[in-house]
Amino acid sequence: MARSSADDTRQRILDAAEALFAERGYHGAALRQIAEGAGVAVSVAQYHYDSKETLYCDVVERRIAVLNHERLGLLDKAERASPDGAPPQLSAVLQALIEPIVRFCRSKRPGAKEFAQILGQVSNDPGPHARRVADTHFDPIGRYMMKALAAALPGLPQDTLALGYIFVIGSIAAVVSPTGRLAGLANGAAGVETADAILQRLLPFATAGFLAIAAPTAGLARDQA
Repeated sequence: MARSSADDTRQRILDAAEALFAERGYHGAALRQIAEGAGVAVSVAQYHYDSKETLYCDVVERRIAVLNHERLGLLDKAERASPDGAPPQLSAVLQALIEPIVRFCRSKRPGAKEFAQILGQVSNDPGPHARRVADTHFDPIGRYMMKALAAALPGLPQDTLALGYIFVIGSIAAVVSPTGRLAGLANGAAGVETADAILQRLLPFATAGFLAIAAPTAGLARDQA
């Protein structure tokens, strides 16, 4: 079914906003500039989006909703693969958390590079627009993933679990950043920035990190048994 004119207009506004937010950040992108990029009047942009904050949230939602669906699909697959109702393996939970975003951000799909830039912004900006995005689109899936991590690592204290989760999220945001810093630090090693190269290192790195911070808890439990 063909999209309506209103749908096309919204998509053009989202495309223009995504590009400007990625390039200039939330505060550096004016609604007037976004409207110009979309080829519409400011009043038209305001008709579809009641504020720049709402537009920012919708820009992120367009990408993260698909990625979160992929994450939940991988987690469901891991749970179904576990024998006799046992929780999925730690590595499988981390794969569900990490792989969809890394593969998207390192692809040539529309919005991939821009989303990677915006992901870094959301991770480091304390402003209300970033907090709204995190509260709406990142923290709910984060809590769901943390439950799966807790099942894979029973007895891990909540604060340790939360720190481990943030360590992984920070790693994702840093490694998918399109700044070229990774290639520079790797002395231009061929293929270092591909999704496969990143996942081959990041997944075992994250798994080992969680096991390392869980080890003191496991030792304490043995001592108290």
